Amino acid sequence: MVGEFWGYKGGRVYQLDDGSRWRQEDWTEEPVYRQEPTARLIHRHDVNMNYLDVEGTSAMVRVSKCGAHPKPRAMGPLSPAVSL
Repeated sequence: MVGEFWGYKGGRVYQLDDGSRWRQEDWTEEPVYRQEPTARLIHRHDVNMNYLDVEGTSAMVRVSKCGAHPKPRAMGPLSPAVSL
């Protein structure tokens, strides 16, 4: 893992050594400080979810790769604003 790790907290983004960035999707909180800890990604094929396991923690958290969501489709022109 790149840089300092301040523990798990929902919504945080973690950067791994390969440059990939992962956002925590669950609300597990575990305050712990580590400088560049070892981390591993675990993919569970049965539920198609990814988990992050960081050295020195007692939990694994569900994560999704940043930028992995499909881009929104372009929509037509917006309607003009209407005053009420």
